[in-house]
Amino acid sequence: HVHETQSETFRYNIIVCFGDSHSDTVNLYNLTGSKWPINPPYYRGRFSNGNICIEQLGIFNLMNYAYESATTDNDLVPGVTEMNITVPDVRQQISLHKNNTDLTKINFDQTIYIIWAGANDYFLISIYLRLLLLEV
Repeated sequence: HVHETQSETFRYNIIVCFGDSHSDTVNLYNLTGSKWPINPPYYRGRFSNGNICIEQLGIFNLMNYAYESATTDNDLVPGVTEMNITVPDVRQQISLHKNNTDLTKINFDQTIYIIWAGANDYFLISIYLRLLLLEV
């Protein structure tokens, strides 16, 4: 009976993440000069009171493009924060990743790609449509 260690069975060592507040570890926090989200009650630039899901996977190399308030497409539903800042949508996040010069260092066989988005589209579309109708 042979016991394998976690490093032998789990071959992934990089997470590349696109999305919204469910995945944002510090991007909006850095964009706002550490002003939002407020710490406490939020935890170290996350929209949570602790680590978020992607950090629970135990993979320490994270290329995170996610922003709080992001939508899948700003042309359809703008992703705008509480501070009235438009953040990159998922399409733009993926473009940023594709243009990243560090990609030559990635072993794609050991990389997990995660897209976690859509909730803001759902919640913001009714607000956005009401505002558009008021302009008519």
